[in-house]
Amino acid sequence: MLQLSTALGTKSSKLIGFSTHLVHRDSFESPLYDSSINQSELVERVILRSSSRLSYLKSLLQLPNNDTEEISSIDSRIEGISGDYLMEISIGTPPVMQWAVLDIASDIVWTQCLKCVQCYKQTQPKFNPMKSSSYQPIRCDAKKCKQLGEFINCIDPSSNCKYQLVYGDESYSFGELATETFKLGNTYLPEMVYGCSNNNDGLFKKTNAGIVGLGNGPNSLISRLHRSIPRKFSYCLTDASKGNAKSKIDIGANAIVSSRDSISTPLVLMKPPDFYYITLKAISIQNMRLPITGVTKISLKGNKFGAPKGNAFIDTGTTLTYLHDDIYYELEEELISMIQDSPIPSQSSLKLCYKNSKNFQFPTIIFHFSRGANLTLQMKNTIVPYRGQLCLAILPIDENLVILGNILQMNHMIGFDLERRKVSFLPNYC
Repeated sequence: MLQLSTALGTKSSKLIGFSTHLVHRDSFESPLYDSSINQSELVERVILRSSSRLSYLKSLLQLPNNDTEEISSIDSRIEGISGDYLMEISIGTPPVMQWAVLDIASDIVWTQCLKCVQCYKQTQPKFNPMKSSSYQPIRCDAKKCKQLGEFINCIDPSSNCKYQLVYGDESYSFGELATETFKLGNTYLPEMVYGCSNNNDGLFKKTNAGIVGLGNGPNSLISRLHRSIPRKFSYCLTDASKGNAKSKIDIGANAIVSSRDSISTPLVLMKPPDFYYITLKAISIQNMRLPITGVTKISLKGNKFGAPKGNAFIDTGTTLTYLHDDIYYELEEELISMIQDSPIPSQSSLKLCYKNSKNFQFPTIIFHFSRGANLTLQMKNTIVPYRGQLCLAILPIDENLVILGNILQMNHMIGFDLERRKVSFLPNYC
């Protein structure tokens, strides 16, 4: 699938790009696939993963966590940093293949490595830096180390850079920061920033080696690319219920960030955290438009945001979509008034549910982003089937922000152009 076979160590005037596949954790091709889990149990796990992920994201935003429920009723191993899409990446020379979670809200690529002080059980072979000719520790006085900010754990400037990542569910990853060669398909990426994690504990899955961070931070995969690779990426997430349907990610010149049929909206970058924000201006249901107004601005480590600028961020690791309480309940009220059937009590923590019938009609929902980017959502982007019910895949939170989850994103090619600072949506492209 990849369209390049090279080590990016030579000078070239040609812009380089490459493409590969993502695997949904519940699809047949995933190392996490469990044939004994039925559809209802999968939805239960989706809800729990979203709740845990929300807790983690709010910890990064330094916001109080009053929304999530206890995550113990179904699967005590659900992990807050988990994402729904896995990416195959090889580390080192010679390369060691690893399955790791794609996370566009993270700023580092890390996997478990030897020698372990403490490691969680892992079915894949752990990376051994002693057997890699391209592994090079980063010193504490190096810029790449200092860019980690509060996550640094250095003894003195001449020592090797150590990092400490602590997640919202109290899972942690401690290790050494180094430069290393990554391999994606047939493409070699030398001197990438890599977290060699040898002290980990918490709610990690044994089939997941670590995290592939694709956020806007200085040490993420997209930020550390060779100068011949444009800082762009795009992905198209497919529905896991389709079995072996593959999702696709394009990086560099291959990324689809604009086309005749795409819509675009400005990308709002704030540091920290290193999320990708866009601005949600209104939500429409049929012909009823609900403006996003009157949102009180909140502070994020020195940054202020709220309607109408940078009030929503896109996240591949969150399954459901979250809206501020006031926005959500106004949306829910309008939906109830438009849907002829009466809502029924939910059998899960989802809020608005109806009986699943062939004749059930759900109104079209449109998210209106800034600069006239109107994203029309299909029913599969807004509804989750569960135990004979059809439930709204959107939940309320008590903070003034919007989290756009991966169900809402499915079957759209979503492009991130970090150079021109825009996000594009191309419907039905997968």
